Amino acid sequence: MSTRPPALRTGILLLLMVVLLAGTGWFGYKSLTAPIAKAGPTCNSQTVAGSLSSSQVTVRVYNAGTQNGLAASIQKQLQGKGFQVPYVGNSSQAIEETTIVGSKIDAPEVKLVAGFFPKSKITEDNRKDHTVDVIVGDSFGGLDETAPTQIAVQQAVICASPSPTATPSATPTPTGTPSTPETPETSG
Repeated sequence: MSTRPPALRTGILLLLMVVLLAGTGWFGYKSLTAPIAKAGPTCNSQTVAGSLSSSQVTVRVYNAGTQNGLAASIQKQLQGKGFQVPYVGNSSQAIEETTIVGSKIDAPEVKLVAGFFPKSKITEDNRKDHTVDVIVGDSFGGLDETAPTQIAVQQAVICASPSPTATPSATPTPTGTPSTPETPETSG
């Protein structure tokens, strides 16, 4: 049993609870009034000249239909053609025909992607990052496998993937000893 009188225990407990409540309130207030962090860039805009290849184009695919896995299936097909497809998802937008959305209707990256989607509707939204969105629905008839994966351009701005950040190696390299990367042996 405690030797403190009950009134003292109650007072100490009440004081601790008030301090805890005040600390939580202060933290909540600071969190609410702090500026909202801006999302980092989804890509690095780069200018290319001469030709634009599928590997230089970033595409996002959205499924607006009822077929499960349609966007993921198209993602794999586009990646097989060299496109960068970092995102697939569902769209609540109801569409009648496949829709290609890009910065401008005549932008080279939009033309290159649209070549794979015959009879698609092309729209523009003046986006600055030069990604291309593909919204497919139940009427999607498949990719045009014969579409070119490269087109000639005088100059185009593209959405290049952000450069990878350096990550520490899992195995340390002894200091003072140069390390050379191993090259895989090729069989002839």
